[in-house]
Amino acid sequence: MLSVENTQINELTSKHGETLREWWRERFGFDYDCLTGSEARYLIRTPSADRIRNRIAAAVEAGSGASGEAISPL
Repeated sequence: MLSVENTQINELTSKHGETLREWWRERFGFDYDCLTGSEARYLIRTPSADRIRNRIAAAVEAGSGASGEAISPL
């Protein structure tokens, strides 16, 4: 299934907490309900919220270049 399921949103929030969810909303401008099922599964399998934030920060640093364009979070 392409769209995220409520059970995945609940599992993601349970595993990584509301702090990551709030950070995600601020960083990307949307909540977990806009993720695909595949993106949610990836985030659920990621061991920690810090790892998620660090990987996204590293990807932005490596891929944004001088323009500072946002890149896909996953």
